[in-house]
Amino acid sequence: ESDTPLTAGFHGVPAEHDGETAFTFELRFSEEVVLSYVTLRDSAFTVTNGSVAKARRLNPPSNVRWEIAIEPSSPENITIVLPGGRSCSAEGAICTAGAKQLSNSPSVTVR
Repeated sequence: ESDTPLTAGFHGVPAEHDGETAFTFELRFSEEVVLSYVTLRDSAFTVTNGSVAKARRLNPPSNVRWEIAIEPSSPENITIVLPGGRSCSAEGAICTAGAKQLSNSPSVTVR
């Protein structure tokens, strides 16, 4: 297990949404994490004015790259946060097999 921090980034997030249609973006981790799509979909993200409708591995069985689908619940700005720094035993926590915690908390607002 290296000393390099585990980080995550959002890629291809749309600038805006129409309040009704689901949109997708790519979530990319800096290294392999231990994660199920259910955890990612249901408890990893904090989403304001929307929810995570789907989490799909882009190159299974690897857990490095994911497609995330967000379902808007209103025409308001949607803020998507993937909180890092959670204990590996916490619900929705993202960690490597060696119990390295996600060190950053990427966030984005879709207008």
